[in-house]
Amino acid sequence: MSDTVDGFREKYALKQSRLLGSGASGQVCTVRRRGTEDEYAMKIIDVENDRHRLQLRNELHTHKMLDHPNICRIVESFEDNKRIYIIMELCTGGSIVDKMEQRPGGMDEASAATLVEKICSAVLYCHQHGIVHRDIKLDNIMYEDGRMDAEPKLIDFGFAIAVHPGKETMTSKLGTPSYMAPELTYEDQPLTYDSSVDMWALGAVTYMLLSGEKPFNHPNRKEKQRMVREDPLQFPARKWHNVSPEAKSFCMKLMQKQPKHRMCASQAISHPWIRQHSRRHSDPEHAAWALQSNESIVRSLEAYAESEKLRQLALELIAFTTPPKRVEDLRRVFQSIDTDDSGTIDLQEFKDAMKPALPIPTRMKSEHIERIFDHVDLGNTGEIDYTEFLAATLSSHGPEELRTSVGTAFNMLDTTADGYITRDDLETALTGKLSQSDLDSMMTRADAKGRVSSSAFQDVVLGPCTDVRRENSPSA
Repeated sequence: MSDTVDGFREKYALKQSRLLGSGASGQVCTVRRRGTEDEYAMKIIDVENDRHRLQLRNELHTHKMLDHPNICRIVESFEDNKRIYIIMELCTGGSIVDKMEQRPGGMDEASAATLVEKICSAVLYCHQHGIVHRDIKLDNIMYEDGRMDAEPKLIDFGFAIAVHPGKETMTSKLGTPSYMAPELTYEDQPLTYDSSVDMWALGAVTYMLLSGEKPFNHPNRKEKQRMVREDPLQFPARKWHNVSPEAKSFCMKLMQKQPKHRMCASQAISHPWIRQHSRRHSDPEHAAWALQSNESIVRSLEAYAESEKLRQLALELIAFTTPPKRVEDLRRVFQSIDTDDSGTIDLQEFKDAMKPALPIPTRMKSEHIERIFDHVDLGNTGEIDYTEFLAATLSSHGPEELRTSVGTAFNMLDTTADGYITRDDLETALTGKLSQSDLDSMMTRADAKGRVSSSAFQDVVLGPCTDVRRENSPSA
């Protein structure tokens, strides 16, 4: 459930706020977290009634479940009687629609394939975690900032739905006409579909990126729907004469009329067009070198595995709320290790990256790497999520980089705002996420009254960072 708006005023400041956009349901502006220079976007949504409020809460719950470098992260939310205030990552680079206006003939293949691979990785992550987006389109892909190689982010999960494996069938007609799969265009028969509608939409996105035109277009809605259902996908020479056969094949295999014939996300990522044209895994810093060339990150992972539970929790909170630009180097390493583009790191991927980075006697001991993996996998899912990886590697930036964020983590855990963290605070802030033994472990720094002070908390979080920096200094 969202926090009250009073909590917003304690954490965020609207001074020097900039309006980013507005619409029928509300507006988006910038906010700054108090005590830091970190800037976020705040989406303000007018609540129409109790049913609408419940719908928005469900959307937020679905979106908050997702933890992927190419999915725009919701940090937290607040409510009052009339509105919901959503704090999220700030994306200043505009949508792909904005970029395409500057490239009316379409993108070059390398840029398009790189972007599509990253969004396809986000879709694969969603589908593997039981989420169907249902409104993938150019408008819902934002750039993190204004750089040419800025990271794309999938946004707007207002139509998204959680489904169960083997029970994906959906019946609500949702989406944007130019991206809707054939099975969504029938008006005279019962509607049923599955997650493959996302793959059709991704095919339409790719087609538009490469040509600057919609794959099926007509001013009359019914005729457009008929074209989507019946007409073959065309590649007019005036737009496609310089585009590779592999790119056309990629679009064709996603935009199959029959859902069962469409590529799934993992197949799309492995398609020759992605493998041959995307820059995603083409640079020298591939998995084998990702950690070997970053000794401080390896030391950070090892130190994290030895850390007490309270420090691990604090670093995870800091990682979750840190703006992406401040962890850009760690994101690149994560993506390099994630060789299958699943949005998570499994044990084999972790071993492949860690072994070349460790001293020879240590790298021969698989149990050493497995123990680090188990400690980083805080959720015990058998995979390292993006935020878990960031939490375990943040100390490679050194204590000064973390110092301003420690207060943020402390305030998130100090639910009563009395200047101390108690066992009750931890249970309130992390309902259902901690075992009693975890709570016992976290409270080892408590004073005689069962409280952890701000200074004790800071010592817990920053202490090991100094060790990581020292071991990697030239004089060490």
